[in-house]
Amino acid sequence: MSFNLVSSIVSFVLRLLGIPARSFSLFSIWRPDPRRHLALDPASAADRWVRELEEETGAVRGGRTSDVGASQSGVSTGAEAGPGPSTLSRRNERLGESHRLLPDFQLSSYDAALRLATRECKVLCVVLVSGEHDDDSDFKRSTLTDPEFNDILRKEEILVWGGDVRDREAHQASQKLSATTYPFVAFVALQLRQGPRSAAANTTADQCHLVILSRHQGPSIPNSASTPTSALGPTSARALCSHLQNQLLPRVTPFLGRLRAAKREREHERLLREAQDAAFAASARRDRERLDERAAAERTARQEAERQRQEKLEEERRRLAQEKDRKNKEILRLEWLRYARRALVPPEPSGSAGVRVSIRMPNGQRLVRKFSETDTLTALYGFVAIQSIAAEHLSQDDPTSPPAGYHQGEEGAKDYDWGFQLVSSIPRSVISWKAGKSLTEVNELKNGGQLVVETRQTHLGSNAVTNPGDGDYDTEEE
Repeated sequence: MSFNLVSSIVSFVLRLLGIPARSFSLFSIWRPDPRRHLALDPASAADRWVRELEEETGAVRGGRTSDVGASQSGVSTGAEAGPGPSTLSRRNERLGESHRLLPDFQLSSYDAALRLATRECKVLCVVLVSGEHDDDSDFKRSTLTDPEFNDILRKEEILVWGGDVRDREAHQASQKLSATTYPFVAFVALQLRQGPRSAAANTTADQCHLVILSRHQGPSIPNSASTPTSALGPTSARALCSHLQNQLLPRVTPFLGRLRAAKREREHERLLREAQDAAFAASARRDRERLDERAAAERTARQEAERQRQEKLEEERRRLAQEKDRKNKEILRLEWLRYARRALVPPEPSGSAGVRVSIRMPNGQRLVRKFSETDTLTALYGFVAIQSIAAEHLSQDDPTSPPAGYHQGEEGAKDYDWGFQLVSSIPRSVISWKAGKSLTEVNELKNGGQLVVETRQTHLGSNAVTNPGDGDYDTEEE
């Protein structure tokens, strides 16, 4: 007789006597089966146990078919899918046979399954077996593969987690669920801490805690259709189906439905708030961008206005400086011309001796003057230049020394820009100014002559015409 059978009998006797079996360390010590491999993690242990269950029953886990299809198409189904299908699953896939299905066991730890049931507000069915128990094989082949039982689990979206108590994770779950004999089935779900009757529409999962709704342990036979319900094995498919349909689901489904509805409503409100917050944030961002763009445009406009103002100020400063410079030059020019009238243009000689020159001015005026034979080109050019002196400036008031920046005598003429040239009419010949050169040294003026004043284009008169061959000077025609 096996140790489990003895422990079951002892536990039954202790329950009749009102002594909890868990108080004895004899039933709380986990002794791993040396023939089983110790799993590295609970998910691997759960997946290994489901594969062994598939091989033993010839059925396939409910979620395995989709896992196989996904793995064949190259799509990963996540960590819970496990390493892959068992040999039986691959054989049935190749043969295309209709599967006998097992519940869609969660390939995770027991605590992870509890968290999933809490998060999704669903009923969790916990299945615990012991490979050393006499009723283990019948339970696996009859109850776990029963189409009606699996159909209820699937339609009611009941989560399922299971394991063999010879594995550490399943043994710890059996201790938490106070399992004393096997096979063992328990249904766990959220319930209000005050009790299910005080449930309200605004109840949240935070106000609830997981409650063991029912425990079923013992043999799964008899399970025939002719057996009365009261005589069925506690873990038989018919007994579990009857319990689910007539007692558990009518009692907890409305409450869990309200929890899920409240959760969906909260999720909807959360998404709505997030959408509103996102819309508000986007609107605020657009407003900030518009304000930034407006501020940037105003800043650019101010900068452009300031730049234009500075340009105008600079232009005005340049104009005033140029005007001041022009006036200063005009003053210096006038002072030098008046100096030249006193010092560089000698008086017209008397008598018949001398060189008589006829000069046609740019305004059409004709001047005739006689120069001494010793007079230089400076006297001739100076005579033409002093014609621009206004009549209000009397000759007796002319300065005796040149203005600042000019030299005395003809050397000072080198510092002066005449702004015109003298041209002999027939034949045309330019008589350029040269310091110290006398008039008699100029062939065109030895016996006198007729000259025309040609000014630069900037001094173009109304009666002047441009001569292309004379550079920047204008020619006054006879």
